[in-house]
Amino acid sequence: EQANLALEEGGKYSEKREAKYKWKIRLAESLCDEAISRFPYSDGGIRCKELKKRINETALSFTVEDVNIPASEFRTLVEYKNINELFFRIVKDNKGQELNEETESDPEWRIKNLLKEVPVKEWNLKLPTDSDKQSHSVEAVLPALPLGRYAILISAKKEFTYGKSSIAYSRCRISAMSAVNRRLDNGSTEVYVFDRENGQALANVEARVITREYNYNARKYISKEVARTMTDADGRMNIPVKTESYRNFNLELIRGEDHLFLDENFYQYPSPRNTEVKQERT
Repeated sequence: EQANLALEEGGKYSEKREAKYKWKIRLAESLCDEAISRFPYSDGGIRCKELKKRINETALSFTVEDVNIPASEFRTLVEYKNINELFFRIVKDNKGQELNEETESDPEWRIKNLLKEVPVKEWNLKLPTDSDKQSHSVEAVLPALPLGRYAILISAKKEFTYGKSSIAYSRCRISAMSAVNRRLDNGSTEVYVFDRENGQALANVEARVITREYNYNARKYISKEVARTMTDADGRMNIPVKTESYRNFNLELIRGEDHLFLDENFYQYPSPRNTEVKQERT
């Protein structure tokens, strides 16, 4: 009970506040060690073994901006627990937008396939030594990358063996383009494309309009290009609504070698037609 209470108090710790709870998890572990030493086969001793196992589990996660500027370093915030060193790996993720919903929702499938790719960059980062058993965070600098789609993988061990090491991953796209959009009253979608760094409107950016239709023979969704359009001098393009039809679609922006697949799922539906109301005089 004392170990559980100490563990619960340790969960209140934050690196920015509640410093008095910093060593509570270590206290819980010490209490577990004492109980295991004195009564190893008792119910309390067995529970303490399980509690100690939880205390010493590793944890790893990180966040990174979805789209970053080419040829510029960018940053990620890594959260970790019971890890002394981080190993980074960046691979190309050219198949990312072609995944179907079934494989996309399976992180094991994603990580195992990404680990088969040849790394574009690899490096390691030693972490500050702290034996408090708490979760900590560190901001790490990621190297400049050329245009493209990438996956960033971080492991607690150099081998990157799935199931034997904590591994976290996230997608990242490198593009000089950015876009905003709005739905007009007539149901069409208006998109403005601009330079991600200086905000300048980008003319002559091509856009592929892509829908996903379920193929019952293949038993999966198939991506299909249904239209192409281009931005004007103001960086503006308009995707008209299909008459008498509803549809979902995605956009891929293309400017030379810069391809930016927008994750946003667009939905269009026709606006109600203006109808003339006739009144009968009596």
